[in-house]
Amino acid sequence: MLPYVLFIATMCAKFWLMAYFCINSLEVSWSEKEPGSLFVNLSLLPALLNSTCLHNISLLSDLPHSANRTHICRVRLDHIDCDSLKLSLFHNLCGYVVDELPDGLQCSFCKVACQNGCTPGFQLHLTIADDSEKVFAWCVGQTAVEFLQISPDEYMELPEDEQAMYLFTLQNESFTVAIANTSKRVDGYAENAEALPVWEITRALRCE
Repeated sequence: MLPYVLFIATMCAKFWLMAYFCINSLEVSWSEKEPGSLFVNLSLLPALLNSTCLHNISLLSDLPHSANRTHICRVRLDHIDCDSLKLSLFHNLCGYVVDELPDGLQCSFCKVACQNGCTPGFQLHLTIADDSEKVFAWCVGQTAVEFLQISPDEYMELPEDEQAMYLFTLQNESFTVAIANTSKRVDGYAENAEALPVWEITRALRCE
């Protein structure tokens, strides 16, 4: 396996990679030369935002120039409102939105019936910003909960006017986010696909 790893390191000039054998195992480490993470798709790795050895911090203005990678950015929540938020059901197995069909509930990804295997969650459109740029983005599930700092059930218990006030109080909160240009679209959010943001926030961590 070691020659294969070294061949990859030779072909990929965007990062330094080191590989060495330990007892009955092969350990690999690498250091990115540019903002973001290029070697592998780390966007769903839970420890990504806390592990500075896995990424370099990007500015939001860097995003259009390297759209093929996951970027880690420190941002503030610039805009969010009630029209930006939708409650949906998500399939427990894959995390995708569940469609309501005449004959029951069906996962939009797996295409299987999931009458009992789904959980309520958020679909969220929001504008994030740093000192270089503003970006219109989207997120779902636990990432949206991290931004909203409230569960779907707790949010729905608030009166409509308090929902709007609550969302307003979140503006200018600071987060570290993993953001990527994805081809996924959340079903049923907008009739015009061009109105949907292309940047997906896959992880978010509130900055204390």
